Amino acid sequence: MLYLRMIKKHEKSDVNLSEVLLENELLRNEIEQLKEQLAWLRKQLYGPKSEKLSSIPLDAPLLPGFDFGDEVIAEEKKEEISYERKKPVKKGSYTLELPDNMEVRETIHELPEEKLIDEATGEELLEIGRESIDKLASCPAKYYIKRDTYVKYAVRNNPLSGVIQLPSADSVLKGSKFDESFMAEVVTAKLAYHLPFYRQQEMLQCFGIKIERQTLSSLFVNLGEKLEILYDEMKSLAFECGYLFTDDTPVRMLDPGSGKTREARMWIYEAAHPDATAYKVYDFSINRSYDHPFNFLKTFKGVIHGDAFGAYVKLDKDKDNQISWASCWVHARRYFLEAQSGDHGLKQDILKSIRNLYRYEKIAWRHNSETRLRIRNQYERPIVNEIFEKLWHKIKTEILLPKAKQTEAIKYMLNHEKNFKLYLDDPNIKIDNNAAELSMRKVVLGKKNWMFVGSPKAGKSMAILYSFVQTCRALKIDPQAYLEDIFRRLPGHPHKNLRELLPDQWAKAKTGNSKK
Repeated sequence: MLYLRMIKKHEKSDVNLSEVLLENELLRNEIEQLKEQLAWLRKQLYGPKSEKLSSIPLDAPLLPGFDFGDEVIAEEKKEEISYERKKPVKKGSYTLELPDNMEVRETIHELPEEKLIDEATGEELLEIGRESIDKLASCPAKYYIKRDTYVKYAVRNNPLSGVIQLPSADSVLKGSKFDESFMAEVVTAKLAYHLPFYRQQEMLQCFGIKIERQTLSSLFVNLGEKLEILYDEMKSLAFECGYLFTDDTPVRMLDPGSGKTREARMWIYEAAHPDATAYKVYDFSINRSYDHPFNFLKTFKGVIHGDAFGAYVKLDKDKDNQISWASCWVHARRYFLEAQSGDHGLKQDILKSIRNLYRYEKIAWRHNSETRLRIRNQYERPIVNEIFEKLWHKIKTEILLPKAKQTEAIKYMLNHEKNFKLYLDDPNIKIDNNAAELSMRKVVLGKKNWMFVGSPKAGKSMAILYSFVQTCRALKIDPQAYLEDIFRRLPGHPHKNLRELLPDQWAKAKTGNSKK
């Protein structure tokens, strides 16, 4: 009825019917877009945040007739049929696992001597056994003054010989009032456990230690600057492997001119070769200009995994850079998940196909590179080709709403078809960029606590220190123990052997020394 009234209204005003139909189409498009925005907002407020596709059925065969040996067949069968049900945890119950070498402080509770005689018989009581009850206890952190006293010597009857004494111990910050153990604690507390300086200041006050936040901040920045030389070695090794995961996230930075904050950027470049140590190299920039990744990656040659950031697209097109960009299938899947309108049948088909790809990838990464390529060529490539055939058919045969999320998802994949298929031809390329996103979550969680960076200089120091702390955490190394040792050894360590101080090499050396 509304449509007929619109036609009569426009007929009275001598308006062409084609204009009415055009106006109606525009209004329909706008309504569809508003519905999609409303559905997206509702999902953000009330819907699940997970992007798992467990509701999408799997219909791909699990490598039928593909002979990889008995071990692989067993793995495939387990992947298909095994299911381990978790026992429900009763309310109030708990589990506790403790290391075997944990210190035990035992207190023996004995009867006093006067109670060791039985009142009725006058006989002496005999010990028949002991009952021990173990509880996990804690001892608050302890701070103390570490005083290094150096004895001075001189030659008798020879005042010109001067004063002789042992040289002072190496330290990353000469003349500092803080020991390396305290420095390591400050850095680890902020970057590993997300304790901003004002909280650390409050905790120290409980021990009667008064320290300004500006002092802690200055200490933090200086430590980052001192570790830059080792950071460059980590970056160089990460680049040598030829494969990188990369991502970035906005952070707030204090603008000294206005006293307000503005948006800056924290980046991650993580070594992505299967046989390389997963060094996590963070970087900081005051904006998201293309120049920054261009300059940072100027010495890199290889493949980067990332989203469709314009800088990566441009690097990929410029063959002089010798950098290829592999598109992330998680981003493609995410765009289709967010599309609430459009062709729901196409959406389900694409999501189901992507889930099948991940099923094969999970199996492929259990084996060597040659086997991985065989699985991809025989089973994944047909699925990928089918996905793009459906998308090309859709965009060529139907008129799509230009601003609809499903249209954007289709164009996103078609514009970068070559980059989405790149992983099929290289066994060392991952199907997605999840590793970088997981590494960036540490920064996202941290910035909710420390809220902003004080200056570009502070941002650079934070990126350097983040690189070591998060690499240690990924390698199951205590970052505080590592940093304390590095702060002591770095100044006097031979420059040509700096790589010995990187987290993985440091841990190997420690393990070797402990065995000896």
